[in-house]
Amino acid sequence: MSNSKIPSLSSTPSAPNSYPRLKRARLSLGNSMLHDVTNNVNNRLVSRRSLAGNISTATTTSSSSQSMRLMNKYLFGDANVIEEVKKRERKILKDINRFINAIAEIEKETVQIKERQLPDIQYQISKKKTMCNELEKEILQLTSQLDLKEGECELQRKNEELSISNLQFKYSVEVQELENELEEKLNKEKLNWERQVLELENMEPSEKIAQEIKDLKDELVQVNAEWKKVQLDNETQRKKYESKLAEEFVTFKKQKEEPMISLLKEQKELEAKKENLKKENENLEDEINNKVQMCIDIEKEIESLNQNFASLENKLSPLNNDYEKVSKEFETAEKNLKSVQAKALEKEILYNEEFDKMEQEQIRRRKLENSIDELKGSIRCFAYLSESTLTESYKIDYSKKTIESVDLDSKNNAVAKSYSFTRLIPSTLLSEDDLLFQEYQCYHDMCLENKSNFNLISVGTFPWANLVTALTKFLFPKYLHDYNISLQHVFLSEDVPSQDLLLSSSDNSDNEIKLKIEEDSIELDSRIINITSGVEDLPSTFFEKRVQLPSGITILKLTFTPKNTDLDENIVNYYFVEIYDGNTISTLNKAVTYGESEKTPITLILKKLLSDTKSCFVFNLNDTTNNNKLLDVSQKIMKLKNPKKKRKAQQ
Repeated sequence: MSNSKIPSLSSTPSAPNSYPRLKRARLSLGNSMLHDVTNNVNNRLVSRRSLAGNISTATTTSSSSQSMRLMNKYLFGDANVIEEVKKRERKILKDINRFINAIAEIEKETVQIKERQLPDIQYQISKKKTMCNELEKEILQLTSQLDLKEGECELQRKNEELSISNLQFKYSVEVQELENELEEKLNKEKLNWERQVLELENMEPSEKIAQEIKDLKDELVQVNAEWKKVQLDNETQRKKYESKLAEEFVTFKKQKEEPMISLLKEQKELEAKKENLKKENENLEDEINNKVQMCIDIEKEIESLNQNFASLENKLSPLNNDYEKVSKEFETAEKNLKSVQAKALEKEILYNEEFDKMEQEQIRRRKLENSIDELKGSIRCFAYLSESTLTESYKIDYSKKTIESVDLDSKNNAVAKSYSFTRLIPSTLLSEDDLLFQEYQCYHDMCLENKSNFNLISVGTFPWANLVTALTKFLFPKYLHDYNISLQHVFLSEDVPSQDLLLSSSDNSDNEIKLKIEEDSIELDSRIINITSGVEDLPSTFFEKRVQLPSGITILKLTFTPKNTDLDENIVNYYFVEIYDGNTISTLNKAVTYGESEKTPITLILKKLLSDTKSCFVFNLNDTTNNNKLLDVSQKIMKLKNPKKKRKAQQ
């Protein structure tokens, strides 16, 4: 057994009464410790009298004689005096253990401070100092490098300015020379043509000359046009040359500006790094100051701890001797405790073996009880109840499986009634899960093994949602391995439209459930769900709390088909029926009453289940308002017999 019912023994005492018994040394009359213990009351009286100043020789003689009497009581077994001595011994043991633990803690803290914290702090301080020195050197080096870079940047900038000015001057000189040369040629041409014009103007005109002048004018017009064309060409060439020079100048400027920009960027990065290093240096200095102050505080604390340690050592020296004595006695007691623990472990093993046997016997007893119930042939009726919810007029006898009630007749005379059940199940001790797994399972397994159609009918005055949830937990994990299970869930009523509870309310609006009573089963025209995984296959609305419907029954039909065969004769139909309103309980009462001929649909369904399938009823009596009606119906059902197994017709 993994779960033991015997508590394990611990070597550390958990209560004052569990301290090991110590061997008491032989006491002498002059033992001061025993004198303090036995004379505790007398000492307080003497101290009070001494404070009042009324001490006398007669009182001292009386107290010493009383001390002798108390000592004699201790030696001859007075219980009060022995208890006082034991209390003092326990107090001394507690004080010794507390002082020992305190001294051990102080020693650990002192060793830890001396061996770990102080060297670590000193190492950290030296490490921080070394890092500060290295950072200062790095800062000086970076500062000198930054100054060199700044000089290089300034020199590069001046060189670029000089080169730009030289280029501007060079190209301006060339342009000026070309302009001067062009101007000089133009002036020469102008003078030449002006001279010729003057000569021609001074000459006498003749036809030949007029014709020549006309030709010359035409030539002049042509030359002017060519000259204008040349001017335009020159202007175009000049603009192209200027744009080309401008582009070359921009390219040259960019080439020279790139290293300057990179140097400026590097300068800014170095300045930022310098600022960060300065801040880090300041932070390190502050941290060093804090560590130094911490070292000073720790040194002061070590000083105070050393002083306390010295004072504790002085106080501890008289206790060490007592501790050695107590340690020896404790070792003896510990050996005795270990032997007791070994014996207890043997007892625990024996108990676990007996508990396993008891569990096997309980399983065998349940199977035997189920076999006896089967041999009786009566319908099984379980009562799920709680003594706290039943009124005082009911008396429960679990051994006889009966509930007795005392009612008043019409003449106010007390009338005793006895109601018997197959099982009485206390709800305070067994939950719905335990009810199914412990009390109901044997009946379920037997019906599946015998391939008999069977049912479980829940009867109460309110919906029993916990039983439905427990039933799904019981059926799916246990039987999915061996059976293919399909499920239908409907609500049938004579007063309101029937509902398919596996569909949503919107899908149910226009669909009426059709029911057909076959020879071997009740066929339902509703949605069928094949269970393959377990509860996950059910819709989310299955476990939602439903509003109590006015009148009717809820049927949960499950079909069990063995996985090793496909024959219809091996299919087992199982019906879980819920009855939880007064009208339907009255209908059930009529269905189980001999001679009643009412043939309503609900009555026919109930009679079909009772006559053609094995039945098991669970009455939920955790209701203090209407239990008499349920009890009366249960007694009628207890008188009914389960149908004998029929041979299924071959298909």
